[in-house]
Amino acid sequence: MERLRAELGADGAQLRHFCNRLMTEARAFVRLDPTELGRRGPEMGIDPVAATVHTNFVVNRPEAQELADFITRFDQQVNGAVQAPVMCRPRNHKPNELTVISVTAPLAVRFIEVTRFLKQQYIRLLGNEAIARRSRLELHSADDCVELPDLYAEIGPPRNAAPLLLFAELFGLGRVQRSERDGRDYLIIGLMDRDGLPKPPILLPPELDLAVETLNQAQAVELAAEVNARLGKVIHEAEKDKLKQAARDLVPRVAGTDPTDPRYQKGLATIRSLIESIDRARL
Repeated sequence: MERLRAELGADGAQLRHFCNRLMTEARAFVRLDPTELGRRGPEMGIDPVAATVHTNFVVNRPEAQELADFITRFDQQVNGAVQAPVMCRPRNHKPNELTVISVTAPLAVRFIEVTRFLKQQYIRLLGNEAIARRSRLELHSADDCVELPDLYAEIGPPRNAAPLLLFAELFGLGRVQRSERDGRDYLIIGLMDRDGLPKPPILLPPELDLAVETLNQAQAVELAAEVNARLGKVIHEAEKDKLKQAARDLVPRVAGTDPTDPRYQKGLATIRSLIESIDRARL
């Protein structure tokens, strides 16, 4: 903690950047399936808690009473770096330990990405009319098991689609390109996986309204992770001002120029949300 104070204590932006990066690196050991994380529990007739993943963080750090002012600022920054509960736990028996633990629960098997094949098997069994009733009995095993809702529910449209797509534009993640296959224009968003390899591109209509309607929950989760990672790197005020001005330049396209148009206020609200996200370095 003495070294952190010496290197970052006088620069609030650098301390915030360090804490954002520290908390971002605390990931779940297993990869979670983003399509399952977006399920709506009550619509499936099950306890909402059983269909919701909660992530809490534990930060083990030295107590360092002699650095009380810096410790307070450090704790505030790690709490603000993630939208989840954070417990900062002072520990004296390891004076140089700084550890971030991400605890995700409840972790049902269906949330784990590598078990996605189980969903495919589930759909295959219930899709066969000849054995569907027996399959429901075997799979659900409660009451008469025939009228129970599906285990895997449809995912609703992402609520933050518009800001995500606009940030993709500001960060140069997407480009409009004409397809040689059908001659139509598409907004193509390219992302990388954890190993630095390109993921399959996200193809959307070039018009913002249509792209918002087309973007699904799984794509939104992937795009949000990349946007938040890039926002966390924008730490200097000059960089923020440049990015905020670029967001303001989008007003005519997003909101139009007619204040009487119903889309005008909605568009301005979207731009304001971009600017607020830039200020707090997180979507």
